[in-house]
Amino acid sequence: MYVYRVSRGLKLLEEKPDPFTYEVDPVTAKDRTNVELVTRLDSDFGTRPNLRPEYLCDALYTYEQRFEYKLFFGDFLEWDAALARLVGYDQENEDNNAPGGPFYEILHRSFGCSPIGPAVAKKLIADFDAWEDRARKFEDEPLFYLTFWWARCAFGHVLHDGLLHRHVDWQVP
Repeated sequence: MYVYRVSRGLKLLEEKPDPFTYEVDPVTAKDRTNVELVTRLDSDFGTRPNLRPEYLCDALYTYEQRFEYKLFFGDFLEWDAALARLVGYDQENEDNNAPGGPFYEILHRSFGCSPIGPAVAKKLIADFDAWEDRARKFEDEPLFYLTFWWARCAFGHVLHDGLLHRHVDWQVP
């Protein structure tokens, strides 16, 4: 299971996508590969900042590359909890956290699985860089720093022409 999926080399297609059939070419009726649908369902921009201002809503993009990043420190909830402890983020009462603080766009639950574009990735890379020394010494678990470094790589792949989705596998064992 992966937690972060990055699509790179996005290019806008000049067609109005149908959310149910966008993976089928309207001319050839064959399955398309390397297409990414960016929808308004990914995020409610009315209540929080747009984490991907570079990309249009309800638009179809092609991509050149896709990367999937598995995190080695537990599941996504354990990773979020450890990252929150690292920076002093209050997960119990999120109103105690300053908007725009370290890793706010990852940790604040109102962002959920909102895709992240290059502008927000640039801010998050700065957060990773600012907290790297502390992350090296944080937790007794050596996999925390490996996951911290690997997550930074994922966000680094977004910087120029990428889009990062957070994947949450809700399968019940």
